[in-house]
Amino acid sequence: MGKICLPLNNLKDQPQFWGQTLALIEKSFKYRPEFSFERDFITLMNPENAHHLYILIENEKVVAHLGVKIRDININNQKISIAMMGGIAVDEAYRGKGLFSYLMSEVKKIHHHQVAAFILWSDLPSMYEKHQFYLCGSQYPFARKNEKNTYELLINASSDEKNKIRTIHQNFFQKHFSYVERTESDWEQLFQTKSSQIWVNDRHNITSYFVQNKGQDLKNIIHEYATLENRTELLKKIAHWGEVWMTQDYFHEDNAHFQFILAAGELFSELVNKVTQGEIKVSKMDHQDCHFKFKETDYIMSCSEFFSGVFGPGRFSELKDTKSLFITGWDSI
Repeated sequence: MGKICLPLNNLKDQPQFWGQTLALIEKSFKYRPEFSFERDFITLMNPENAHHLYILIENEKVVAHLGVKIRDININNQKISIAMMGGIAVDEAYRGKGLFSYLMSEVKKIHHHQVAAFILWSDLPSMYEKHQFYLCGSQYPFARKNEKNTYELLINASSDEKNKIRTIHQNFFQKHFSYVERTESDWEQLFQTKSSQIWVNDRHNITSYFVQNKGQDLKNIIHEYATLENRTELLKKIAHWGEVWMTQDYFHEDNAHFQFILAAGELFSELVNKVTQGEIKVSKMDHQDCHFKFKETDYIMSCSEFFSGVFGPGRFSELKDTKSLFITGWDSI
């Protein structure tokens, strides 16, 4: 049988298919009944973002979905847009008919001119290589210890507590990382979610916090943390209450996990220039190779090697003094 070609729709124009779409995603991801993809990934699956939740429909049935959330990366107080992708699902009966490739290609065309990169999380990176996605970034899980949690769960946070958390986050992330910017709506979703929990060192004097869990997706994982004090000491302390994801192997446990896969958008060269503080300038990219200049010398390298060298794992040694890209679990989709 030949490939199926269906018109591209979205959930803003077709809101009656919201329930069907969620059911398709949860079935594809083997979601257990006690969890909710809509709750775990509220940054993606919410009415404000419905125009970026792309679906394919046949005979009044949702047969495929790919969601996009446009976010800004903050790199030394300079911002550039990226497209995060998630909730990618194709109905079992329609697999092998080209729907996934068609949907991915069409969505990338829509957003290519406005973003520097497309980012998604997958344990099947080879499936995305034909769409020019390559492994990037790294996370090092710091094993959980056993000790009573002395942090306090932040429930019904006051305006003052919310402002302190946001200030600590901004100061910490601007100092150490290139990171995902949050809007007012993004922050409120975090403060109101039942999917994740925010823990603080002292509600009367908040100087550190961490975020743990994300429904079924990141159960018992501490995937965001920030402090006004020593970063390494904070990581040692909070590891008593959950496995901690780090962007560097501070403790030499040598157990890197890949963080995300990335494909270039039209503004990719600008992203690389900002991340490397002007050290690397991309001149051209094709399906397999990246042409770039470093210290006035021209180089050609495979895209997979180049992406890893710029974003990790295995960043170029020449970039050791530049900030790595840290996308927290809450911000990931």
